[in-house]
Amino acid sequence: MGKFIALAILIMIILSACSSPAPAPTAISEPTIAPTETTVPARSAEPAQALLRSRHSEVAVQLDFVNKSAQASDYYWVDFDGKEQKYGTIEASASVVQDTYFTHPWIVRGQFGHIVLIYIPTETAKQTITISVDAVALAQKYALTSYPQLKSLHFDTEIMINFENGSSVPLDYYWVDYDGREQKYGTIEAGATIIQPTYFTHPWIGRDQSGNIVLIYIPTDAPQQTVTISADAVAFGQTP
Repeated sequence: MGKFIALAILIMIILSACSSPAPAPTAISEPTIAPTETTVPARSAEPAQALLRSRHSEVAVQLDFVNKSAQASDYYWVDFDGKEQKYGTIEASASVVQDTYFTHPWIVRGQFGHIVLIYIPTETAKQTITISVDAVALAQKYALTSYPQLKSLHFDTEIMINFENGSSVPLDYYWVDYDGREQKYGTIEAGATIIQPTYFTHPWIGRDQSGNIVLIYIPTDAPQQTVTISADAVAFGQTP
């Protein structure tokens, strides 16, 4: 009798196991295909905040700061580490002649420390920078006291720039937007000139075909401005 009961229990266990649903098969994940990486041409890209600094002292130039406003302004050289060094004060309706170098930035500040203009010299021997009544008014309007990176500040004053490529190679030119990012606008062929509408305070960068920086230019509020990129400027841009 006991053997019969044990046999019956064993048969029930076997039948129960056969009727249980089979476990779901483990899903096999499809292999992930890595996205194709876009190849970016090599270039000497620098963080935007690092671009506002003196780069070299190869070409001596002379700046004539002309203050046409009714208030005094202080002017500062931006050194090789990107730090401002005060050089002096330009009294109202006065002018100051300052010896400096191609690529050395200068910052002019109003009586409350507001930035009136930022100027990076080209390699032209003599350059005139006018501090206008409008520039001072805009400085007070935006009350900008620091400039942590190279970028466009506002679009209150429309101007026109003639970019002249005096070198023997084509050059690309970029607008630096409000976030400090470079936006390519086009190419200036060797020996050619392009006319670019833009605004006071909007920086522009010129690069050769290897991406080397040959020019950084921040316009003043003069209606018409001409910027020449020479063969020497291109050579300096290619120097490590």
